[in-house]
Amino acid sequence: MSETQAIALSIPTFCRIYGIGRSKTYELIGTGTLEAKKFGAKTLIDRASAEAWYRSLPGFSPAHRTVMMRAKMAAAAQL
Repeated sequence: MSETQAIALSIPTFCRIYGIGRSKTYELIGTGTLEAKKFGAKTLIDRASAEAWYRSLPGFSPAHRTVMMRAKMAAAAQL
């Protein structure tokens, strides 16, 4: 089983795949957002809860000022 198919992820693997730091990861575990289990000294994050957390994140939309700036630049380029 590859790490992209694993049922659980180690903390370093989770951090690498999702691009967030260890402190934020432990914060998410502490708040119950991520389900984690212990195997000896190792903490394993349930992959299903990791994917649910990721799907719950808001979509990206550029700031209003960025949209307006790009519109002005496009209008100026057409002159």
